[in-house]
Amino acid sequence: MSKIFKGSNIAVASAVALALAGGMASAAKLSVTANQLSTEAMANTTVANLVQSPAITVQLEQNYDNDQLLVLNFTNFTVDSINQAADVVCTQTAGGTVSVIDFALQGSTTSSVTLRATGRASSPANHFCVIPAASILGAPAQFVTATTATVTSKGTNTTGTIEFDLGTTATSVFVSASQFTAAATTALNGVIDVNQSRGSFADGVTTDVFAFSFTNAASKVGYTGAAATNASVIAYRATVTGDFSFIDDDQNGCTFTDLDAGAGSISYTGTSAGTALAGGVTVTGVSTACNSMVVTLTPGAGRPGADAVYGVTLTYSKGGTAAPQLVAGGFTAATAINYEQNTSATSSYATFGAGSWTYNGFVAVVPFMPIQDNFSNTIYVSNRSGQANGNISVTAYVEGAAPCTFTLTDVSVSANRTFNIGGKIKSQIRNCTGMSTGNLRATLVITSPLPAASTELFSAYTDTTNNRTVPVVNSSSVYRNR
Repeated sequence: MSKIFKGSNIAVASAVALALAGGMASAAKLSVTANQLSTEAMANTTVANLVQSPAITVQLEQNYDNDQLLVLNFTNFTVDSINQAADVVCTQTAGGTVSVIDFALQGSTTSSVTLRATGRASSPANHFCVIPAASILGAPAQFVTATTATVTSKGTNTTGTIEFDLGTTATSVFVSASQFTAAATTALNGVIDVNQSRGSFADGVTTDVFAFSFTNAASKVGYTGAAATNASVIAYRATVTGDFSFIDDDQNGCTFTDLDAGAGSISYTGTSAGTALAGGVTVTGVSTACNSMVVTLTPGAGRPGADAVYGVTLTYSKGGTAAPQLVAGGFTAATAINYEQNTSATSSYATFGAGSWTYNGFVAVVPFMPIQDNFSNTIYVSNRSGQANGNISVTAYVEGAAPCTFTLTDVSVSANRTFNIGGKIKSQIRNCTGMSTGNLRATLVITSPLPAASTELFSAYTDTTNNRTVPVVNSSSVYRNR
């Protein structure tokens, strides 16, 4: 433990001279390779071992007489104890072997460690003093969150009233950070083809890919010395959200079996350090609403852990014009890692965008449209371009019924013309639901291969009994540009 030397006279003349010189002398320099700590490992309160300091080198720039003090001050680090019986050796060159002055570890407070100069054989200025690794100990609890602990140094007389050789540049000693990271590597970017009734992507493309990775930097962060341990991964998980109703072929809510059956599917594979990971990825928690799924990657025995990059690839496939349709919108992934450090724990990590899907033509959403016997529906499509119109497709999400998707093959909106498709949509919804009378409410998604920038849609309904017309705000530019 600490070593205390007695019987030496205190020599302070050199320190006084330096103080009177107005601090113009050179200052001590510190050199440390900081210990990298895992916040996950630090959070394990069942580990009794104290974190141990790395080697700290102080390059002295001024003379120290016997019994003068070298003080190390720490920030963001609480010193528990010191553990070094041998003197700190100072040499004329870094890594040298000839000692010209030694320092004995004298004692500590919660924020400092003090060393006393002894055995001076020559002027110690510009000499390198190395406090060996594991000399300074602290509790792991102070590093359960991302923290950087630093050290500065100063020389003083024995009473601390005169300071000199100030190493005031804070130097990192401990850096705690998460052992794990997660990020998207390939984002979804499909362009849904409205000419194919939103049954596939544009230009004949039938798949789109979302890929993300988990990294375990177990060899870079953790305890050092006798307590060298890391958090061991049990499983990596990501909850992917977005609209993947295109896999719901029976229109009865999504289940796990919908992933690889029917016209739409989502397949999944895993990699470990770039190599295919057979059987390492599973999908659970497919929501009935078709808007979330949980992807789990299990490293498994014998698979690399330290510094390994694990990848997950989801392939979204849909081809042809068969229902259900692809839906434009964004996707996200929220990741969590189940790890074990004597006890098992799960922590949440990055949430990141997984990309998005867009349409390649005109799309307008009418959020509400009543279909009633005494109501007429007015939905004008205006083609303000010089381009002839293709077919207009509609998906009607009818309250209390399965979605209806249809194409108005007999509609052609010529260049610079307007066409009312309200009556045709009402008729198609009546036919689709089998309700020739009665009151229905629907949300409409209307698409056309016309250029989006020059196509507008106006929507309204009229109560024919009272002759009252109510406009319905939709997503078309006719409203956005007002």
